[in-house]
Amino acid sequence: MNKKEVVFLYSYLLILLIIGAIIFNDYGISWDEEISRSNGLFALDYIYSILGLDFNYEIPNIFSNSKQTFREYNDNFYGVVFDLPLGFIEYIFKIELTQNYYFLRHFFNYLIFIIGSYYFFLTLKNFFSFNLSIIGFTMLILTPRIFAESFYNNKDIVFLSFFCIANYYAVQFFLKENIPNLVKFGIAVGLANGVRVAGLIIPMLILFFSVIKFEEKNILQLLKKKIIYCLSILFFIYLFYPYIWENPFHIIDAVSKFSDFDWKGNVFYLGNYEIAKYMPWHYLPLIIIATLPTINIILFFIALIAVLKFSINNFINIKTNDSLLWKDNLQFYLQYNFLIIFAVIFLIIEKNSTIYGGWRQVYFIYPSMIFLSVYGVYLVSNYFANKNKIFISIIYIFLISQVIWIISNHPYQYVYYNYFARDYIKNNFENDYWGVSNKDLLINLDRIKKRNEYKVHIYSASPYEKSLLLMDANIKGKFKFYENINDADYIVSNHYYQDKKPYEEYIFLRNRYKILYEISINKNAINTLYEK
Repeated sequence: MNKKEVVFLYSYLLILLIIGAIIFNDYGISWDEEISRSNGLFALDYIYSILGLDFNYEIPNIFSNSKQTFREYNDNFYGVVFDLPLGFIEYIFKIELTQNYYFLRHFFNYLIFIIGSYYFFLTLKNFFSFNLSIIGFTMLILTPRIFAESFYNNKDIVFLSFFCIANYYAVQFFLKENIPNLVKFGIAVGLANGVRVAGLIIPMLILFFSVIKFEEKNILQLLKKKIIYCLSILFFIYLFYPYIWENPFHIIDAVSKFSDFDWKGNVFYLGNYEIAKYMPWHYLPLIIIATLPTINIILFFIALIAVLKFSINNFINIKTNDSLLWKDNLQFYLQYNFLIIFAVIFLIIEKNSTIYGGWRQVYFIYPSMIFLSVYGVYLVSNYFANKNKIFISIIYIFLISQVIWIISNHPYQYVYYNYFARDYIKNNFENDYWGVSNKDLLINLDRIKKRNEYKVHIYSASPYEKSLLLMDANIKGKFKFYENINDADYIVSNHYYQDKKPYEEYIFLRNRYKILYEISINKNAINTLYEK
């Protein structure tokens, strides 16, 4: 990169960090954040016990009323690379206000996402020009759902970020296999796997591609190198994953739990409730296409056709290509990303793995999809070489339109559906399944009514009481929640259920009670406050 490019890049990063520092406390709390906080504190307690130190700290455990250890804890198989350091900060600095440590988590969640996105840019820069790399970086940052969840999704977005970092070092190691690159790659893979065991896919694919590269003709020497590779990777995975410290073979159990997660809930999809454990095969592809910007999808499919074409040609002419399935490093990395995307989707469909909450469990394949989208930009701009600037300008117009949408719908970008899916949302898809907008609805009740007490009935499956964790002490004590609707003065609903059709229930409530306040995105109500 030249001086101007370096200045532009770091100015861009600085602006993103400033924006994050301004808005990180605008988002509500998701269901998983309380659980993740407990994960980190239980792991910290475990480490203190190993060191023979006392960890005299109350750990919230929503799964049990009794005091438990890390070994007994229900969610101990989750990686704690993010949760443990945040738990340590909370413990050391004795952060007592709940809103402070959850907002702290939001800021660090976003910070890690920016770091991961920066590594994604560096990966792009290995293969494309500075301008195309910036486009890919911006596509990732400005995907509305990803942008919003980067503040509070401390599982999937954090894993996506570490996955980007591990992929960068995977490329460095593949292009130059030496001990320093292996150590850096091992640390990055260990960190990614320390968030979620799906990080194993990176070293497995790199091993596959490095073997079929046929660079080492001596079989014994090849075997020696690959044994060192595998042992190094396993060491770093072990180092960053407390769940397997007592028994490394527990990683098999962790893989099994993640691939067949035991969540017994339902998902509203195409007008019906489907059991999350037995979702239709087309759920994952369709929800991905419906929730991503249209330009990203179009460019992805253009690149996909090209990758399939040159891969088939390379296979047919493998003898003239030095027995390789790729002609250059770009082709290798395109095939590598192709396998990440479709191997993951295939395995989920084939194993009928539990899938819910949109496609957030597989967000980590999204940078691979964007890499192909950038290749799509590269192909089209080369095809229309004489009109290259016009095409790139069109891409930037689409990106600017996403910026406008993100600003206009702040902080509810997580319910984004693209232009072609918006007319079908209310009767076919879920919106705020994590209840992130619940906090704003309750705060607006207090802003409108200004009373000392609010008797509230929750007409949905969403735990509104979790939102009190982000509120000032003088406000959260005002809300009293009642199971019986007749005992309440106000009714709240984010239209998330496990058995009722959302739009039908919305019409029912609207006809029966007065709407006092409503949060709507693209003319679809995502959270509504009713007054009796």
